[in-house]
Amino acid sequence: MRKSVFGLVVASTTLAGAMSSAGPANAINYVYDGNTYDVTTLSGSFDSLSGTLKATDNVLWGNGNLSKGLAGVVQSSMGLLNNETAGCSYIGYHCGPNFAYGVIPVGPFQNLVVSFSWTDILQQDSQQVLVSYTEPPQYVTYAKATTVAVPWETDALSVIGSTILFAGGLWARNKFAKPLQK
Repeated sequence: MRKSVFGLVVASTTLAGAMSSAGPANAINYVYDGNTYDVTTLSGSFDSLSGTLKATDNVLWGNGNLSKGLAGVVQSSMGLLNNETAGCSYIGYHCGPNFAYGVIPVGPFQNLVVSFSWTDILQQDSQQVLVSYTEPPQYVTYAKATTVAVPWETDALSVIGSTILFAGGLWARNKFAKPLQK
């Protein structure tokens, strides 16, 4: 009986730990300014993606400093997906995904999407993050970033519960163990 309880406690602790550390498949996490962000790319026009890009879980929207910072961290690790014909405002440049953070009006019926993207500047040695302005109908690869929760804040209850259950099993085993006969 004691061995089966102990085995159950160990199995549940192992399973809870594995479940709490598992993240979404294909997640690319980047750390900027002490926070971890899950960055994904979306391709299409701003008109078709505006709902997703303006969603409250996209921490880039409305935050130019974060957009610029993450573009500098991500650089070309997700690929140089935009060029001067799509998403990169500078002729001859190849850019990473656009970290869009706002829209500015430039006329009565025209807006420009403002974003930061990392560029290879004609594939030379100097590299930097530049601001890009694209027209909403233009097909572009955008970045979307969500904050990755600290495990202690979300998934820790199952780990804590399993640890307490494990400790209780050890206590019960020691409490009810028969003393050795001499």
